[in-house]
Amino acid sequence: MQFTPSKLRRATLSLLFLGAVAYAAPACSSTPHSFGLLDGGLEGEDPRTSIVTDAATGDAKAKDAGKDAGKKDGGTAKDGGKADSGPQFEPEGSPCNTNKLQPAPCGKCGTQTRACLDDENGTGKVWGAWGACLGELTAVDACDPSATYPDEDCGNCGKRARICKLDCHYVAGLSCVEPTPGGEPACAPGSKEFLLGASCGGQNEGRYRTCDSQCGWTTPGNCEVFQVSGSASLTAVASSHSCSLTPSGTIKCWGENGYGQLGNGGTTDSSTPALVTGISSALALDAGGSFTCAIVAGGTVQCWGYNYYGGMGNGSSTSTAKTPVAVSGLTGAQAIAVGSSHACAIVAGGAVKCWGYNSYGQLGNNSATTAYAPVDVQGLTGAMAIAAGGSHTCAIVAGGSVKCWGSNSYGALGTGGTTPSSVPVAVQGLTGAQAISAGANHTCAIVAGGAVKCWGYNSYGQLGNNSTTTAYAPVDVQGLSGATSISASDYHSCAVVGGAAKCWGYNYYGQLGNGLTTSSNVPVAVGSVSSVLQVSAGSNHTCVRTTGAGAKCWGYGLSGQLGAGTLTSSSSPVTVTALP
Repeated sequence: MQFTPSKLRRATLSLLFLGAVAYAAPACSSTPHSFGLLDGGLEGEDPRTSIVTDAATGDAKAKDAGKDAGKKDGGTAKDGGKADSGPQFEPEGSPCNTNKLQPAPCGKCGTQTRACLDDENGTGKVWGAWGACLGELTAVDACDPSATYPDEDCGNCGKRARICKLDCHYVAGLSCVEPTPGGEPACAPGSKEFLLGASCGGQNEGRYRTCDSQCGWTTPGNCEVFQVSGSASLTAVASSHSCSLTPSGTIKCWGENGYGQLGNGGTTDSSTPALVTGISSALALDAGGSFTCAIVAGGTVQCWGYNYYGGMGNGSSTSTAKTPVAVSGLTGAQAIAVGSSHACAIVAGGAVKCWGYNSYGQLGNNSATTAYAPVDVQGLTGAMAIAAGGSHTCAIVAGGSVKCWGSNSYGALGTGGTTPSSVPVAVQGLTGAQAISAGANHTCAIVAGGAVKCWGYNSYGQLGNNSTTTAYAPVDVQGLSGATSISASDYHSCAVVGGAAKCWGYNYYGQLGNGLTTSSNVPVAVGSVSSVLQVSAGSNHTCVRTTGAGAKCWGYGLSGQLGAGTLTSSSSPVTVTALP
């Protein structure tokens, strides 16, 4: 006989010896099963018997047409003869009659069965007790469609319903319902937002507010000057050019200019600072590779320079932009980071958007496709600081942990291995991070107490741990505490400690600034600099921002990137002319 249980498309069919389990069909099959009953025992195509049901007629047939299977309760099975049809499988709710079984779904796509039995008086029939629930799914994400599950947390203090489908898996793609405290979208707890202006008098002044544990914004604090927690907010150094933000909100750049990275409308190198065209209200900047980006008043971002891989973020792949162009659709920027060929910004609420080259997943959007306009970094909220390196990106998130994404061949993601990731992954064992900087293939962070930890490529001692062994998880920079600024570049790193600068790593061009050209795998003091506010390291040169908006640079200088009016290198700091 044949049975097709319409209510059991998701069930495992379990068979009982009138109360004892005899056979179980494969779980969650939609194929009709056929069964026969011999001597009161329930069976399918059981190798222990010679009887199998005919799916077309529902009759039990002999497997071997020429073999006598013997009589069974008055029926014969020989030469194709018929045997008793056996018990019938009935849908739920059917009346109880002789030789009937009733299956029903149970648990996580399992099946239970009960039999029709004589009543205790022997005068009628009643359904027996349900047997055990067999064949349930064992996957961790399996669920029971008959159960009610609590909502799960999502987003910023949001909730998402969990509904179990008939196939015993949760409904995917349900939207996250987030609260709107005070009528504003929910924010990431611990994140900060700067409200430019906010009834403050100075051009770059405003008020910070923070996100509380209920995902609502606190009352803005006192007026203060806008400070961005990126790796290069006042002075930025790239491969062969440098830039500095002036107190009036303009930007000046110097050095190589073949791709328009100085932003002055030309392509001629300059050994002295040149004014970037069209920017008068800049709040922060960063430079990388051969392009530069800046946050301007209102929280928009403008970029200039090399654009073959979409570094301008304006939807175009035009090779160069000699003057600043606006990044498409980006508002509320709080921090900016520029890598070799990509850039990222923290926006309101602590989300991160990136654009540019993406072959290594450095944009964090679970893709390897280059993006010519900003895309959202997946699964990242509460970002407090951002850093872009050669082919990877890192961010400090609420609570002081660090997440990175992109290339990981030399351990730049700090996960303890070399597996790359196109979405953010946690840096191993790092807490209390206060500042972050990403180099070509290594990363450094300031942690609680001003200590510095670095991880990644280390062939030139750029991790500062008195070693040249690559580290796939954070290691301590030796003898360094009280750091207030950090910068990692191609093969060297630098920090500000107590108003002085210290550097370590590759030093062939004098980029450590100690008057020598010998590399060092521990920090060495930079000579002739004091009152340092911020340090920024380029491929083979370094600059610091000092009080009074001045700057000093050292290292490779043949493209004018030291800004001293010459095309020479220097292993000791030289003063950048015409600043502020």
